[in-house]
Amino acid sequence: MISQKPWPDFDSKFDVVACFIETLSSQGREILLLRRALHKPQGGTWGLPAGKVDLGETWGRAIQRELSQETAIDELLATLACCYKGMFFVRYPEYDFRYLTFRLIYGVRPEIILNPEEHTEAVWFPVREALSLPLIPDLGGCIRHYYGLV
Repeated sequence: MISQKPWPDFDSKFDVVACFIETLSSQGREILLLRRALHKPQGGTWGLPAGKVDLGETWGRAIQRELSQETAIDELLATLACCYKGMFFVRYPEYDFRYLTFRLIYGVRPEIILNPEEHTEAVWFPVREALSLPLIPDLGGCIRHYYGLV
């Protein structure tokens, strides 16, 4: 379950950073989604470049690290600091966590080099089409909110 406000008994066990990477095409706005490797939790589902924040790491450094590790996109920390867009609160049966979103917009699609230990595919999808994919839990709700599709 995902929410813009924490529940009264919300108890975050960790933070996750994620980045909406966008470009415009003849089909309109597209976002980059990555298919998780089968051996990973929620393997085979689609998600944003994302990952847990390490102990003592800032959100900006965490998203910078995750982008580099998962896609080989290297952005300056100052650029990423300006791209922070908001926080969601996520509740799974086993734990709660905070989901911090960033946004990068490119005029031309950046080259994506996947880490095969993490993901098997990187595809640009029109926003509405992305909602029909098997997404990681709660990403559909995040996309709907983020792009005003609620």
